[in-house]
Amino acid sequence: MGSLFDIPTRSTKSDDMKLAKKVNSKARQTTATVKGGGSSLTEKIGMIKALVESKLGHLKDNYIIIQEEDVLHDYIGKCIENGVISIDTETTGLDPLQDSIVGICIYTPDNQAAYIPVNHISYVTGIRVDGQLPVEILQKEFQRIVDAGIDVIMFNASFDIRFMKQVGVTLHCTWDCYLGARCLNENEGKGNGGLKALHGKYVLNGKEDVFSFGDLFKGVTFDKIPIKTGYIYAAHDAIITYELYL
Repeated sequence: MGSLFDIPTRSTKSDDMKLAKKVNSKARQTTATVKGGGSSLTEKIGMIKALVESKLGHLKDNYIIIQEEDVLHDYIGKCIENGVISIDTETTGLDPLQDSIVGICIYTPDNQAAYIPVNHISYVTGIRVDGQLPVEILQKEFQRIVDAGIDVIMFNASFDIRFMKQVGVTLHCTWDCYLGARCLNENEGKGNGGLKALHGKYVLNGKEDVFSFGDLFKGVTFDKIPIKTGYIYAAHDAIITYELYL
C-alpha cells in the first residue's frame, strides 16, 4: 500500500518533450475538416488558391480590390456619372437573418469591376482580417447611390437588397436580371439557372464561362477565402450581371 505522503516523481525535460509531441500529434489528427470532405480546411484553402491562380491568375489586373475610403468614394462617383451600377454580394449563406455579408461586388462601364471586402476572417484564427472598410463608410458611400437615383442592376435583387441592409442602406433595383430571364421563359432561373448559367446561355452563346467552378467553394464559406484569392471570382459577377442586363 502506498504511503499517504507518496509524491509523484518530478517529470524530466525528456518526459515533457515526449508529452508535448503526443499532444501535438493528437492536435494534428483533429484538425478542422471541411464538411463533406476529408481534407483539412487549410488543405482545402490551399487547393482553392492553387486553382484560382492557375485558372484566373492572368486576370489579376482586370479587377480591383477596394480597401480605402477615398478609392471607394471615387468609384461611386464614377457610377453616379455613368448613371448606372451593377451590384452583387458575397455572403456566408442564404439567410440574411442568420448569415453575414462578406463582400460587395460593383461595376460601372469603362471601369474595372471592383470587390469590396467587408467581413473576411482568417481561416486560421477566425479573426476579422485587416484591409476592410468599416460599415459606417460603406453606408455613407452606398447611400450616395440611393440619393442620386441612378440605375441599379442586380441578379435576384431581393437577396442582395436584404444583405445590403446589413451595411445600413436600402437599395432600389432598376432591373433584376433574374426576373428578366423569367419573363423570357418562366422556367429560367430554376435548377441550374443561376447567374453564371444564364450568362453562359444568353451572353456567351452556350460557351462555358471560365468562372463556372463555383462548386470549388462548397464546404468553405466565402468569409474564409483570402481576399486576394476570392476577389477575382467575386468581382467578375458584377460584370456578368451587367452584361446579362444588356
